[in-house]
Amino acid sequence: MQTACFVASLALGLCTSAAASAQNFQSAIDLNGLGDPLAAAHAFGIAYEPVGDHLYVSLAGNFFAPNKAVLVIDPATDAVIHTIDVGVFPEDIAFAYDSLGALRYGAVANSTSGSVTLWDANWQVVATIALPDPLGFGTCYPFSLQVLGDTMYVSTQDGSGEVYAIDLNTLSLDPLAAFSIDGQSASRMAVLGDELWLTTTRYDAGFSGADAGLWRQDTLTGTAAPSLLLAAEHNFSLYPSASDLELHADGRAFVTGLDFLGRLFVLDSVGQPERVIDLEGIEGYGLALSDDGHLLAVTGFVANEVLLVDVRNEKLWSRTQTSNLGTGYSQPNDAVFAHSKLYVSMQAGEAVLVFDQLPSMIDEQRYHGSLQVDLSAPSGGDTLNIQAAGFGQELVALMVAESAAPSVFRGINFDIGPTPRLLALGAGQVQQSFTLPPVISQVGRSFYLQAYVEDQGIGKVTRPAVVILQ
Repeated sequence: MQTACFVASLALGLCTSAAASAQNFQSAIDLNGLGDPLAAAHAFGIAYEPVGDHLYVSLAGNFFAPNKAVLVIDPATDAVIHTIDVGVFPEDIAFAYDSLGALRYGAVANSTSGSVTLWDANWQVVATIALPDPLGFGTCYPFSLQVLGDTMYVSTQDGSGEVYAIDLNTLSLDPLAAFSIDGQSASRMAVLGDELWLTTTRYDAGFSGADAGLWRQDTLTGTAAPSLLLAAEHNFSLYPSASDLELHADGRAFVTGLDFLGRLFVLDSVGQPERVIDLEGIEGYGLALSDDGHLLAVTGFVANEVLLVDVRNEKLWSRTQTSNLGTGYSQPNDAVFAHSKLYVSMQAGEAVLVFDQLPSMIDEQRYHGSLQVDLSAPSGGDTLNIQAAGFGQELVALMVAESAAPSVFRGINFDIGPTPRLLALGAGQVQQSFTLPPVISQVGRSFYLQAYVEDQGIGKVTRPAVVILQ
């Protein structure tokens, strides 16, 4: 294809790619009547503990009828085999292990009670630890738990920005290990080495909008890396909130959240943006990564959908409308893979959904050439350098768009759209540099890049990239 033909063909427009196929629904685990008999049996968090080979599900109930139980499920039979009495409105679950790898404690964050309940390997409660209430709400709304060494960290959502620490040797609060994230609320967390990664939300003073991002805390030095802003809206209609993240063994991190405009962010091993995967308008809430790292489950809490992302090829693979599977199967919250099945907790339904016959992904080798961005999270005044390279002296076209929605152009799949603009053309490679103006209103805005490269006259595309203004 000649350069003139390629440029002219941009005017022909692009079409949206076809929707992915549905998942396979196996069954539902009925939770009706479990936990407090006077409360709703609505599930919140779900986690798999491999040593004992059990699933754990927190029964939070609802605002009018909160529950206070954690259920133990045998994944071989998908039967509930035990109930642990905990605090009111339990949410996320975590596990701690001893030096030999044996289960030391299980734990759950009790949101309404403002506490953390811990149990031993025999499912006996050993401690319920009350957390501070710095803003006087009656609770600090503890949400997520992560264990690093002998410390269990607890994120909070009261807006105080406090992340509390529990000493697992004394089963008491450790104020020296606790830290603050500058007035932000924290949702789910992950551990990478000695770092604690937290998904964050900061609301405007007048609650006209919010910023969503990522906080990285070095637990050894007590220092934080510069926080990453992923999304920002200040218009009284959207309130971006980062809700979950998964860290892949290959160094990638996946982050989702509500009011993310249907975007799944892909970060590198130091928390810098790499690209965005379009979720066809579905707002993600919970994430789960399969054991082989090939599948990522995304719970669409608001849309009542469960999505599977093909991690190997970085694209949406399937969507399932949970409300079409049975009565009350709504608000999928959390998910986990176990026994070659996917389990999804339903916050507005008294069930855990079970999906089986999960797909195996094959590397499609979708991307060719290279696209490099030296600063994917720049601030005003920074200079941004972009370089795209192809094959020999053949055509390279650098494109930019304001959406990560995939498009098809002249039979070639692009991951940006729907109407990319041409930034630059070159033979073999192309470079562009931009100095960003310090415009506060542009903070949180994303730009999507991808290059078209020709290989012996055959059109191909590079892996896309994203730039998020800080």
